[in-house]
Amino acid sequence: MRRVAIATLLASLWLTPATAQTADTVLFNGKIVTVDRDFSIREAIAVANGRVLATGTSAAMKKLGGEHARLIDLGGRTVIPGLTDGHIHGIRAALTFGTEVNWIGVPTLKEALDKIRDAAKTQSPGSWIIVAGGWTEEQFAEKRRPTAQEILQAAPDNPVYIQHLYDWALLSPKAMEMLNIREDADVAPGGKLIRDADNKPTGELEANGNALGKIFDKLPRPTAAAGRKLQEIFPRDELARHHRHRRWRRGEHVSRQLPGAIQALA
Repeated sequence: MRRVAIATLLASLWLTPATAQTADTVLFNGKIVTVDRDFSIREAIAVANGRVLATGTSAAMKKLGGEHARLIDLGGRTVIPGLTDGHIHGIRAALTFGTEVNWIGVPTLKEALDKIRDAAKTQSPGSWIIVAGGWTEEQFAEKRRPTAQEILQAAPDNPVYIQHLYDWALLSPKAMEMLNIREDADVAPGGKLIRDADNKPTGELEANGNALGKIFDKLPRPTAAAGRKLQEIFPRDELARHHRHRRWRRGEHVSRQLPGAIQALA
């Protein structure tokens, strides 16, 4: 009995900092990604004074709410932990992982062009091939950027858009045509077409981030089929392992997009 009493006391002391509080916000009827050891998913989360109180079933979390607690029906939507963003463009990366050509870490320009060529073979004619940054000519053994002729040879039947940081882009003739880019005015303000000796646009574009952003926004967005392709090549279990180092223990951040600017427990 004494051992049971001591264990009960220790458990109550351990739980007191979190569970003694009353939740002022409860998000329920959703999928709470805990990122715990088992990558478990809970149905609801209770928050007190901007801090994570507990996760569990909708019924259990509602019981933790005070008389004036704000109840938010997630309607099946997902809640993730607040993450420290290292400028990774997480949302865009998730949407485009299965559709863009990735040059990150490719050691030679030849191999980079081969990836464009491979994409042209697997994609239907007329579909876009996009390299949206993540590379620099310094990583290539050739120490240079691709030319318009090389891109045309690699993918003659596809519009190709290749972006370098936020200062330069290369568009194939089909891309220029589909985006209706003919003059500097078509990429202004902040953009300028590079021309050859005959004053014809080469497909290269010097531009700032604002101009490149406007062009990028005109590119087609990934389809539902592309999303399914992503799931095939990067399944959920792999995603879980990839993020296993992230933990959402009691008191860690909730996404800043949730009400109340919820922050971490000290």
